[in-house]
Amino acid sequence: MALLFLQGDFQRLRRLATWRALGVFALLSGAITLALFVPVIQSIGWRVVQTPAPGVGRWLTFALNMSINLFGPIGVPVVAVAVVDAWRMRRRSLPLTPVDRGMVAWSVSLIVLYGLLFVRLPDEAMYLAPALLGGYWLVARSAHWITLCLLSGALALSALFGGLGRAPDGGVKLLRQGLVLRDVAVQARRHCVGVAVKEVLEQPDGPDFLIVAEYRPQMMVELGAPLSERILYTAKIRPDGRWIDAEKGVLPAGKRMAIIDRAVAQQTEDDATLLPALQVVHTRANCPD
Repeated sequence: MALLFLQGDFQRLRRLATWRALGVFALLSGAITLALFVPVIQSIGWRVVQTPAPGVGRWLTFALNMSINLFGPIGVPVVAVAVVDAWRMRRRSLPLTPVDRGMVAWSVSLIVLYGLLFVRLPDEAMYLAPALLGGYWLVARSAHWITLCLLSGALALSALFGGLGRAPDGGVKLLRQGLVLRDVAVQARRHCVGVAVKEVLEQPDGPDFLIVAEYRPQMMVELGAPLSERILYTAKIRPDGRWIDAEKGVLPAGKRMAIIDRAVAQQTEDDATLLPALQVVHTRANCPD
């Protein structure tokens, strides 16, 4: 946003008025951001929900999330055509004005910043959404009008139809639903699981801690304190026999542990020796995949 404010004229940074305006903008935007995050902070506190280090198959996930999982099978080839078209036409584009230079700097900074962050944590294709704004502007500035029309149509169709998912045998299968419809279904399923998890934790004889693996961030927000403090990603046993969670926190001794059925696979990757000692909470009967 600061790059857009400068409009490509970096000489303005020599003026005190420019820094005063940027300071006011930073304070106001920071206050608005903080206000919007207050409900989340009240639910899970200030700590950052960490994710375990990448494991086997990470590069395949990385490649899929940068392509088909982001644009859909309909959108990928059209995006490729649009990029090539814009690259070939860039020299025929109109000369860069100061505003255009600012937009180029803004677009490139979005792509580089969020691209590097995505390399660090490529778990969700939508983590690249901010970078798309920069990429789309660069393409739209140079590509032919008909190419942009095809691109818009392909992306709209990809949002509703077609995609790739995991097959029961661990392979890849073609899906009928697009990105938006699949995300709506995922959120509905995760909310359903959250209701089941809450019921289990509120039972008088329920477990003290519940392992939920990838469901943990959403469960922490949905349940809120104090139930969120009993939600774990995965767990391990230290050499001294004490249990620790994925954030390296030592769990109190003698506590009852359970795991939801959807977290068994990730717990097995982390430490399979715990499974016999864990009660399995079944959620697929009420919340089918």
